[in-house]
Amino acid sequence: MKKKVNFIALSIFVMLLTNSCELKNKNHFMEGETISNVNIVNELDPVCEMPTSNNLNDTLNYQGKLYGFCSSHCKEEFKRNPWKYMSK
Repeated sequence: MKKKVNFIALSIFVMLLTNSCELKNKNHFMEGETISNVNIVNELDPVCEMPTSNNLNDTLNYQGKLYGFCSSHCKEEFKRNPWKYMSK
């Protein structure tokens, strides 16, 4: 019984982790106003790969270039591991 409970808890954790940024509808990412008239170097959010043209909510200057993100969550994830996303 304990193994079954542990398995269920682990399964839920994995589902939450993998789905944290995969919800691709606009309502999920609308944390604030969408930014416009900003020249960014990326067409896709480097973390979740959503088009930044429709969902630009945050930016970050990284190595002299301005990158756009669909949410502050993706921006913070990028800041933790930028090399992971720059190699895509």
